[in-house]
Amino acid sequence: KIKFPFKIKKQSLYRITRQGTGGGISIMDGYRMDRTVLSTADMQAILAGLQSLNSVSNTKRYAQLMEKLSACGSYDVPEEMLAKLKELFWAGFCDDEGTKAAIGKVWRDYHYLCDTHTAVAWDVAQQYKRENPDHNPVVILSTASPYKFPAAVLEGIGETARGDEFAVMEQLHAVTGVPVPKNLAGLREREVLHRDVIAPEEMLSYVLEKAGKKNW
Repeated sequence: KIKFPFKIKKQSLYRITRQGTGGGISIMDGYRMDRTVLSTADMQAILAGLQSLNSVSNTKRYAQLMEKLSACGSYDVPEEMLAKLKELFWAGFCDDEGTKAAIGKVWRDYHYLCDTHTAVAWDVAQQYKRENPDHNPVVILSTASPYKFPAAVLEGIGETARGDEFAVMEQLHAVTGVPVPKNLAGLREREVLHRDVIAPEEMLSYVLEKAGKKNW
């Protein structure tokens, strides 16, 4: 089985792998990889996966896809390949409203305060389990704090965010009792070190100027 170790960062898209006869993906019809939603690391991971497939196949198809992805930043998945991919992966998505609903449900049912990313993962995991009754155990990895997105989390549990980000963090703590991480709790009193605002077209000259200084 070949697994592609990457995440789509600009879409609410989440993949869950499962084991079955020959493996298991279900991905949306017309699936298309595009560089606008892929980081450099993502593209490198995809190319590595295609290289692995190319090394064990007797066709030049994977090599051609690698060349197209590298040159153009996108490719269309052929129907035959799509069918094989669907044997290995399953994918779903969760929009903003679904994310807020998931945050609220997880809080009400389990008294666990999750961040927006974890809420997307949890929602798609439920989709996966509904569509695959004989599924293997599903594990969701939570990698962010709800205090990173306090306004969205507050809305998810039925509250209205008020004030700046620091006030909203305090509000979330008051409503839920979940401790604010220490590194965030003391942020308001920390000195602001960087105040420059740079336009994109000025970034190169700004970096070169700073690089020539001993002290910033």
